[in-house]
Amino acid sequence: MVPVLPDEAVRSRRLKTLLALEISRIVEDLVSRRDFLVQMWSLHRDRTPFLETLSSRWSSLTMGELLNLEDEHIVAIEAFYREVDEFRLYIRFTQDMPVMLSGRYDWMTKRLESYGQLAVEQLGGAPIRPGGPPSHPDASLLKYTLDAPAAGNLVEKPEQPHPADAAE
Repeated sequence: MVPVLPDEAVRSRRLKTLLALEISRIVEDLVSRRDFLVQMWSLHRDRTPFLETLSSRWSSLTMGELLNLEDEHIVAIEAFYREVDEFRLYIRFTQDMPVMLSGRYDWMTKRLESYGQLAVEQLGGAPIRPGGPPSHPDASLLKYTLDAPAAGNLVEKPEQPHPADAAE
């Protein structure tokens, strides 16, 4: 029996869900593994854990699969993965010492969080993984935002205190 292929709407919904989950996973993993990754660099100068954390299926998607996405989805996703590529390039070739790497890591992760949130929002949100952290970062902590949704330009937001700091 030949399996029935899902219609275009189902394929589009599934692709958006998979991409939103992957984007959320990359950002969550970079945040949660930060100390471990910097320590691995400090002790062993090993790039592999960084590169594995940044791995994605985005580059393996075909044009036919991408046709299932709307233009605004593609623009937001491409912006996120361009930042991932910049991070990956830095990790591949850096000779920075751990303190410098740590600062650069934090800066690049914040950018990825911002671009990731924009992409996940465009895709309709990421479902919460069973047993995992929520896939939606706290928007008040983001440093960058769109100045105009149609323009797609990131601008720096004014500094806002972390909610936990306000409670003190």
